[in-house]
Amino acid sequence: MDDDDLERALEKGAGAGEEQRLLHRDEDDVSNPELAARDLERRRKQRQKVFSVLYGVLLAFTAAAFLAYSIRRPTTFTFLESSRLPSAIEDDNSLAIPLHPELHKYRAPRTIEHDWTITWDVRAPDGVEKQVYLVNDEFPGPTVEARSGDRLVFRVRNNLTDNEGLSIHWHGLFMRGANDMDGALGLTQSAITQGDAMTYEFDVAEDQCGTFWYHAHSQLQRADGLYGGLVVHCPDEQDNPGKRPARQHESERLLLMGDWYHRPAAETLAWYHHWRSFGNE
Repeated sequence: MDDDDLERALEKGAGAGEEQRLLHRDEDDVSNPELAARDLERRRKQRQKVFSVLYGVLLAFTAAAFLAYSIRRPTTFTFLESSRLPSAIEDDNSLAIPLHPELHKYRAPRTIEHDWTITWDVRAPDGVEKQVYLVNDEFPGPTVEARSGDRLVFRVRNNLTDNEGLSIHWHGLFMRGANDMDGALGLTQSAITQGDAMTYEFDVAEDQCGTFWYHAHSQLQRADGLYGGLVVHCPDEQDNPGKRPARQHESERLLLMGDWYHRPAAETLAWYHHWRSFGNE
């Protein structure tokens, strides 16, 4: 027998011996439940170690990717001096918009007209400058007050740039018989193109009152400031004809809340859709 034959014989014998050892171990496991339980626990711990290592590697990779993107994506904000902060920052009361129910609750329905011009400019309500949409140079837009049964007329002119269109949606109002005035771009109207104007004209339902709002219905304009409050006061003449009841409170105010990002909404949305955002805005 030469050396090669001897080596093959040894390998074959070793394999047979290993097979016999495994068979004997399986027989021992069956005959010894305690030994089988210890072996099962050992395997479970081995799997846990493997999963722990893989989870640690995944966390490390995630942290490294987030850090790398943060370094490559520096953020630069322009802060205003305290003397240039808007009045809403200096006076807490100005954060709430005063309402005037006494001008609407006790009168008959009438037509209320508004002329709005939509533009762009920089504002900094929290001290960080950002370009936002303005309605008659206001951010947020003017608060509209009316009563049930009023007819509202809005002449909206688009003075934006870069051929940007717009539309205004009256969120929450019934809009009975005025579907073409609802402002849903691509559904009930085409965009108001740059330099053009549109007149929205509709009646507030007699059986509707409460707090609503209006906002842009095109692209991401609402997230960049094109919105405002719309309050429909409930008339009192049915319960108190010709009389004004004693006031039960000092005043009514509207607290209008909206998205505010330090980056443009388009950039914020692009970042949110990127896999490296991990769902964070």
